[in-house]
Amino acid sequence: MLISVAVLLFLLGWFIISLYTRYRKPPGPYGLPFIGYLPFIDPRKPYETFAQLAKRYGHIYGLWMGQVYAVVLTDPGLIRTILAKEEASGRAPLFVTHGIMGGHDRPGLIAI
Repeated sequence: MLISVAVLLFLLGWFIISLYTRYRKPPGPYGLPFIGYLPFIDPRKPYETFAQLAKRYGHIYGLWMGQVYAVVLTDPGLIRTILAKEEASGRAPLFVTHGIMGGHDRPGLIAI
């Protein structure tokens, strides 16, 4: 019984915090705790999932990929504008993509 109450309080707290922080981020789909939206991305055709999300949320949307929040840009002009700014040059490593990118020694962008 005590464990059930603790789990319920944890989920309620997580929900309240996620609602508060959601208003400060671009629109996007809800994810699951700890794993984010990863289970809903088609592993064979991830570009189709991202295209569907772009149709629903627009040219800028965000989603949780595990514990990392990713902002997705789909407009080429907007991407050029953002990448021209100094603020866009410092990015944290995205460990989810190490298999695709080859680890820390090959930094770059992911284009889908």
